[in-house]
Amino acid sequence: MLQKINRITETLVEGLASLPNIEAIQKIPYRTYKNEASPLDCLKVDVFSQGSVPDAAARVQGLPHLEFLETSPGKNKDRFFLDGMAVHIEYKRVEDIEELLARLHTSPYRLTEDSTYGLFRLRHGIPVMKKTEWIEHQKKLLENLPEPFWQAARQNLKSRMEHQVADLGSALYNQDSFHFQTSLAHYLETISELLFVANEEFLCPPEQIRVSLEELKILPSGFEGLFDTLIRADVDQERKLSVARRLAELLLAF
Repeated sequence: MLQKINRITETLVEGLASLPNIEAIQKIPYRTYKNEASPLDCLKVDVFSQGSVPDAAARVQGLPHLEFLETSPGKNKDRFFLDGMAVHIEYKRVEDIEELLARLHTSPYRLTEDSTYGLFRLRHGIPVMKKTEWIEHQKKLLENLPEPFWQAARQNLKSRMEHQVADLGSALYNQDSFHFQTSLAHYLETISELLFVANEEFLCPPEQIRVSLEELKILPSGFEGLFDTLIRADVDQERKLSVARRLAELLLAF
């Protein structure tokens, strides 16, 4: 698996680096990259460009034959298959990254996105091509975020969590299973990110959240058992709502 990842990455870099104004290319780290027997079937890549993002036609011109190309309506994401592996590429403007990080270091310490996952990708992405040390400088800025940023992020996530608990209660009262399931999914992601932020870490890729939670230095007492109850298929909705409320109480005091 690792050899295949490296081979595909080299092919991508060779094709994408020829685009105009490309500053850096990063692959998003996954534990499974280190495991030759891993079933991983998706490679995620971030491409940083000066000025405007190259158009879709130019982006794939330098790449070999692609199986199934899909470009997002916003024209900054491409998805395709290369050598039998799904590849997801996001294109990001250098100027937007610099503006975002400048805001993170000044009051009111507010993100423009709903999640810190994008910051995880920037901070922990593995550079596979860089023209200058720009990407390394951005990583350094993320190493030293002010404490008020983390405090504001925690408060925002706690407020979101309380709303989601209320949504769970409403869904159960109305016997709306679809609403309950979607609310529970949002709630689980929110409390996960809250715990990462409480440990001054960014939200990791969805595929890694469960394992990464277990490795956090600080967790509220009893968290593991309550969390496991919420993700079990054999627990009824009434019990899950009770557990979600109990867990929210723990996290509000955390």
